[in-house]
Amino acid sequence: PEKSHLVLNSVADRFADYILHSTFRIFVLSRITDFSTMKKSLALLFLAMLAVACGGQRHIKQQLDRADALMIDHPDSALEILNSMDRRALATPEKKARHALLLSQALDKNYIDVDNDSLVDQAVRYYSRRGNDIERAKAHYYYAVVKGNAAESGTAIKALLMAREHVVKTDDDRMKALIYTYLGNLYYEQFCFSDAATAYSEAVDAFKNTDQTFYLLYAMRRKGVSLSLIDKKPEALACLSEAKEIAIQANDVKSLLEIITSLGSIQLFLNTEALVSYKQELFSLYKKYTIDEIPLRHYPAIGYIYFRENKIDSARWYYYNYYSKYPQITNFNVGIFSVMSQIENMANNHKKALEYKQLYIQYSDSLNTIFQNNLLQYYEQRYTTENLEKEYSTLQLIHRYEIASFALIALIILSGCSVLIASHRRTLRKKNRKIAEYKRYVEEGNEHYARLTEQYNEIRKNIHVQDEQSQALFALLGNRIRSLQQLLEWASLYEKNTDNFYKHFKEHIKVASGKNRELAEDVIAIANISCHGIIDHLQNNYPALSLHELCYCGFICLGFSAESIRILYNHTNVYSIYTMRSKIRHKLGLVNQTENLENHILHTMKELGQNI
Repeated sequence: PEKSHLVLNSVADRFADYILHSTFRIFVLSRITDFSTMKKSLALLFLAMLAVACGGQRHIKQQLDRADALMIDHPDSALEILNSMDRRALATPEKKARHALLLSQALDKNYIDVDNDSLVDQAVRYYSRRGNDIERAKAHYYYAVVKGNAAESGTAIKALLMAREHVVKTDDDRMKALIYTYLGNLYYEQFCFSDAATAYSEAVDAFKNTDQTFYLLYAMRRKGVSLSLIDKKPEALACLSEAKEIAIQANDVKSLLEIITSLGSIQLFLNTEALVSYKQELFSLYKKYTIDEIPLRHYPAIGYIYFRENKIDSARWYYYNYYSKYPQITNFNVGIFSVMSQIENMANNHKKALEYKQLYIQYSDSLNTIFQNNLLQYYEQRYTTENLEKEYSTLQLIHRYEIASFALIALIILSGCSVLIASHRRTLRKKNRKIAEYKRYVEEGNEHYARLTEQYNEIRKNIHVQDEQSQALFALLGNRIRSLQQLLEWASLYEKNTDNFYKHFKEHIKVASGKNRELAEDVIAIANISCHGIIDHLQNNYPALSLHELCYCGFICLGFSAESIRILYNHTNVYSIYTMRSKIRHKLGLVNQTENLENHILHTMKELGQNI
């Protein structure tokens, strides 16, 4: 019947396409599922190993945090914690650098001078490229302390200049004050009094924002002395007077007496009224803070006051006692011989006055030589310092270029990463769509098998005319349905072993060399029934055609693509199928290369249909 013929022809056209696509998609889906399971296992193993490693490092971090917290108020406890740590447990460069920085800090705060930079150099090398500004400032500062202990003032100043550039970007006034104070001390030792005064001034501003009054008074006193040495007497007196008031309010007697001494070194050479005022202030302070006891370091100042008042005996007593207790002469106290010579001369002790005068000349010549050497050293150090500052400015410029280059490289890397991430996301979306498609296609394959079976049974039940052609078509369709059923069963059985399934699939469908004669005969029979007996026509007119060549023609009649036919014939080389096509063309007498094989067969099939 015509209706059953059309239905069976449509079914025959579609079954091969379902067989090929469903099996290959099941194969790919199985591969992806196995790979996903392996990735999950590796991720779980990695997380377990990471948890074990983090447990030991957490204790190291807690010890470092504890030492850091104790550093300001209890540096001895911080040093004990850091010394008790096993350095072999410091697993990362970050922890090694932090331990080295904290240990260098603890040693300095416990007044343990270190002149070997092997420890702090670890922190400098790490924090020069990593860490925040305060960590970098600390690393360079303690490196400068070590170099200062080693009498390498130039290197120490260079490190302090680098520390300064980082600390100004922070709000850590305590660290700023330390850096500027030490920088002022180094400038002062090199006779760079102007630079020292500037550094001490910065230290004073920073100390005023902290509660460290003792260190604030130290910086103010050194600032005042530096200003006086560059002939800025009014500014020096103002600074020292302010320091004196702060010391009185803080009841810091030690600092107060030091400040009064520095004030006296300026005021003693002023007019008589200033001298009298200074004397009254001194004795008022002694009465209030030292129970009228004059500190030994103040003896030269008190002696000079009595000398200016012509109280020779009192002046002689203070100078003599001071010299007997402090026989070491420096450029700061060599003047006592000059005053002692004048006192003895006023007392008509000319011989003694001559002795003190000779001592003054002797020490003055010696100290003058030292002073000249120091002056030469001052200019050398000043030149070195200027070069260091210029060098640092150059380094800053280079650093800015490095930052710009790094930013550009980082931008390029980020752009590349963004492209890669976007590409990866597209790949994942595509893979997910394919997985969903594979799953859907397998489900459709099962549904389609059930629908084909139902259609087949329905047609058999409703058809009353059982002619020979219909019976043959029913038999062929039944074979193909059973073939589809077998493939679906294999897909389920070998779901975890895709290689084995793919091997069975190829063995089942390939028709080359007569390995699947049943499939070839079924294709020939379906092509004959569906396409007006074209295979019989070709076999009768071209007896040289072999069975699998006739099958190839049948696949063309049934609408199979060249790629599907290549897989069915097990041709791994894309172009090898054209060898068979060439043989078929030759046997059909198609000598003209422009005439298409498919068009010839379809044209023949159309002519046979018109003759029916």
